[in-house]
Amino acid sequence: MSQPKVVLITGASRGIGKAIAIKFAEHGYQTVITGRNVDLLKETASKIESVGKLPAKVIAAELRDTHDISRLIGGTLQQFGKIDVLINNAGVLHIKPFLEITSDELTEMIDTNFMAVFQLTQRIVPEMLKQKSGTIVNIASLAGKYGFQG
Repeated sequence: MSQPKVVLITGASRGIGKAIAIKFAEHGYQTVITGRNVDLLKETASKIESVGKLPAKVIAAELRDTHDISRLIGGTLQQFGKIDVLINNAGVLHIKPFLEITSDELTEMIDTNFMAVFQLTQRIVPEMLKQKSGTIVNIASLAGKYGFQG
């Protein structure tokens, strides 16, 4: 019997990430879900386990923290030996007028929406190259296409 494919999904505690995780579980993937809210991740894991054949692996992480990124990838590889699919879904958006956005809020958006995607992808691609396979999906907000007044 072959090993199930492993999918790592960021921002999986709610919304699009949760729906993606559930769908992958329905298709027999081993799901590794991450986000900042452990309670919401546990709810997602419970739903995954009700529809899939495999328990979800929950790894709470702050993706703006490089140590947490290392722990997330290392924990996944240690337990499952591979990452077949990376879904970069986590995102932060502060919707307010431009002049009201603080430097800290801007930094949070850049670090979550760009730097975390860059760092996760840069760390996982070598593993996928070793495996000679892998898929990376980057989810972006419509805010990148349609601006908000402000």
